[in-house]
Amino acid sequence: MALAQAQAESQELLVEVESRSSQPVEQEVVFSGRSIPARVVDLRAETAGAIVEIGGTRGDVVKKGESIVQINIRHRLQLEKEAEAILKQRELEYDASVGLSKKGFQSETKLAEAYAQLETARAQLEGIQDDIKRTQIRSPFDGKLQERFVEVGDYVKDGDKIAELIELNPLVVLGNVTEQDILHLRQGEIAHVTFGKDARVHEGVIRYIAPGADASSRTFAIEVLLDNPDSAIPAGMTAEVRVPYGSASAYFISPALLALNEHGALGVKGVNAQNVVEFYPATVVKSGSDGVWVSGLPEQVRIITRGQGFARVGETVSVTSPQAS
Repeated sequence: MALAQAQAESQELLVEVESRSSQPVEQEVVFSGRSIPARVVDLRAETAGAIVEIGGTRGDVVKKGESIVQINIRHRLQLEKEAEAILKQRELEYDASVGLSKKGFQSETKLAEAYAQLETARAQLEGIQDDIKRTQIRSPFDGKLQERFVEVGDYVKDGDKIAELIELNPLVVLGNVTEQDILHLRQGEIAHVTFGKDARVHEGVIRYIAPGADASSRTFAIEVLLDNPDSAIPAGMTAEVRVPYGSASAYFISPALLALNEHGALGVKGVNAQNVVEFYPATVVKSGSDGVWVSGLPEQVRIITRGQGFARVGETVSVTSPQAS
């Protein structure tokens, strides 16, 4: 009411101004992203056989080396025993050939033949033992069992898909930044991440910056890696990422004080020492829940906080302060 009454009594436009001084403020690159697994691996059968045992169900947390499924090994154990017996026989035959060769009772050809049979027996046994190891499919890392595609009794062939395993610790946040923001980011820099409506801040590091922009969006892919104990944060969560990169002198103002000049430039209206309205181009360096930080203004400035919509650049105005109104 006081501002309106004073305006009526004056021929000059009366505006309310506040004197502001610049303050150092931390600059940040802020972008949105989503959480994705650090690794996604398809576990496949490396040998054929019937599934006789299941070690994990969908959604289970599994440790490195933990069994996921077991393929029947019964006939393989029999083959192993036969191969061990043949190897023992070939070892005895080779030792005998060596003894006879030393006494001159056996040719070098026969000795070489015995040695070849011995090596073949060894290779056959090793092959069977390797096949036995492949009957148990284990987790290659700590993770979560996203999907399991077989059940007890299913018959699988070499190459059949058994399960999908994802690694959520560490967790990756994938986002995109503009060509202006990419200049402020470096691999290995600290990033602060929040998920959804959770106010907790998680600290991570930038592990990847795309060397080229996406052709359609002209943005650069960024990956942030962070610890995720017990895989508590799932994949697919919306995230906000803030990466500090320096400080600047800026002013904290209400977004309502921002205006555009005739050229479409963003700025703030203020008055100089002669109470003449001036337009100061401004750059938003940081946004908050209740205002924005802008730079580009003089170090000391009187900003029009009421009546800026009617004040024209170059016009002399009468001024008052919030305390006077």
